[in-house]
Amino acid sequence: MPPAEPGELSATGLRGVGKLTRTRRYTIITASSALAGALLNATMLALSARSGQTGEIAAYTVMGSALAGVAVLLAGGTSLLYAAGDDHERLAVRCQRIVIALPVMLMAAGCLTAVYGQRGYDVVALAAAAVMAIGNNLFELLTADLTRQFRFVAGAVVTVTGRGLALALLLTNVPLTVALAVGVLTQLVAAEVLACRGASGRTPIWRGISVRAALTAFRLNRNLMVLSLGDAFTGRGGGVLLSMAASPHTVGTYGAVYAVYQAMAVVLYGGLQVPMAVRVRRRHGLAVGGSTSWESEVMVVAAAAVTAACGLVLAGPICTELLRLPEAATGWLQLLLVALPFMTVTRAVILNRLGDGDYPGATRLTLLPAALLGTTLLVQLPHLGPAGTAGATTVAEVSTAAVIAVVALSRRRRAQTRPASATAQQPARTATTGMAQVRQVSAAGSEN
Repeated sequence: MPPAEPGELSATGLRGVGKLTRTRRYTIITASSALAGALLNATMLALSARSGQTGEIAAYTVMGSALAGVAVLLAGGTSLLYAAGDDHERLAVRCQRIVIALPVMLMAAGCLTAVYGQRGYDVVALAAAAVMAIGNNLFELLTADLTRQFRFVAGAVVTVTGRGLALALLLTNVPLTVALAVGVLTQLVAAEVLACRGASGRTPIWRGISVRAALTAFRLNRNLMVLSLGDAFTGRGGGVLLSMAASPHTVGTYGAVYAVYQAMAVVLYGGLQVPMAVRVRRRHGLAVGGSTSWESEVMVVAAAAVTAACGLVLAGPICTELLRLPEAATGWLQLLLVALPFMTVTRAVILNRLGDGDYPGATRLTLLPAALLGTTLLVQLPHLGPAGTAGATTVAEVSTAAVIAVVALSRRRRAQTRPASATAQQPARTATTGMAQVRQVSAAGSEN
């Protein structure tokens, strides 16, 4: 039997308590890493907004959203498969990203640069944003390597180092998108070196690449593709649709606001990665089994509620004083912050279902907010604005969390009713059995 991984529960008492403590510790490390990265991102966006680089932010928002959609269409869901699969599946995913996804994303980036360049976006900013988006797509695999190896501290160092370098470049008057592109490339190199080190390290990412293995990944990943499409639309669809109805300046302003919300969401999402990783490894026999704790999820949801409450109070200073955005941006951010705790609840349930192997259930939960968001946004076209986009996000997340709560309460009531029914029926079964035995004895006596 393989040894228990840090952060997992054991079947014994005191040892299990220690494992729970480690689970909290890794959750805090992962969330802190995401928080540091988010703060660095927020600082860079604030500096860019204060210096009037709304064009850079617009290019960052549009190109990142569009290429994220392309990546999901080509290789959606493969990050989870890469983190939890065997060597054959992991090689197939690497081949798919390098042989298929990378060339297609480069071509899509060229087309998007030409289209949005004609609409007034800065071409250099679009190209740099494309490099950043493509680099992030490859960095997902390297992050999954470090997560699979439970090297959360190493992953945190890589993330903070790359973002810190980007911030340093921005302070020297390097444009936002160029600074972010350099930071992502630095993360790629550092993460690849770390992922190949040690006894549990893998071979270099470019070894064993083949077209046949890349095509195999589509078959291996078919269960998670739809889930990833829904998740990508929920996170990026609003920005894409807004870019079709609003000016680059408006899109850039909303992008700065949405980046604040997204930074908070990334921190909370990072805290949910540890329990999911534990569930995935247990399900695949990579660690000792045992009971499952929800302590990390409860802690992250509580943190989301506190974060949203504080953000509602500080939304005005963040938007008007820190980012120097119009006063209307305060309302946009407050609308998004209302959705934050509800979004966290939904993502916690989705990730736990993924970790337990319930792909259909996780997919249904992912598609629900995507469908609600898409419907709310399409109704507002062609007059869609930032307030409508933020409101649609809030409606989708709150409604999905409400559905989850109703279903959970319904299941709990059914579970409580079944034991009571079984207890009530037990005396009747006993009496019936007793009467049957009496009849059998009487019949035997008559025959004698």
